[in-house]
Amino acid sequence: MCASGGEKFAGSGGDQRGLVAGIQAQVNQIWRQTYGSPVLVMESNPGGLGRSEAHLAIYKIALAYREHVIRPETVLQAVERNVLGFIHQRAWLRKHALSLKKGALLYGPPGTGKSHTLQYLLNEPVRLRQTVLLIGAEDLVCYLSVYFALARYLQPSVIVLEDVDLIAQRREHPLVHSVSPNRLLNEMDSIGKTAKSW
Repeated sequence: MCASGGEKFAGSGGDQRGLVAGIQAQVNQIWRQTYGSPVLVMESNPGGLGRSEAHLAIYKIALAYREHVIRPETVLQAVERNVLGFIHQRAWLRKHALSLKKGALLYGPPGTGKSHTLQYLLNEPVRLRQTVLLIGAEDLVCYLSVYFALARYLQPSVIVLEDVDLIAQRREHPLVHSVSPNRLLNEMDSIGKTAKSW
């Protein structure tokens, strides 16, 4: 995923509740007026005395267009139907008291076009001024709950988990030693039936 920008906000990685509150206050002031539809990226930097410092960076996303995506037409249509089609059906889903959240998994070896496909799919939430939250593998450990709290606060939102396969690897992996598939599923479930996230 490519992004460029932007503004940064700092907070203590050890106090997730305070971090979320601080981010909410600052994002409220500038994000829509300045950026329209930003990508929120949590960056972890080592702090003093063994503490880590969390920085929220607001970027503008580098988008791709349909002609940039090299995929079989049938595959691309299926992805569009399940992702873009879902976004366009939110009013109908709400009317019928159905869930407004959706999950999609793009998988395959490096170089198969996952990032380009994602950049193309994000055109629609950006056009609709929805929030995009980008979570890298390193942030799965400390800030997963922070991201989902932000997703609830800034909904409708799109949560992008990069390298999500790492959470299914051995628990000795240095990046994901405290993350389990159950933790991720619990966070996703906690968004709630009426939340507007995918």
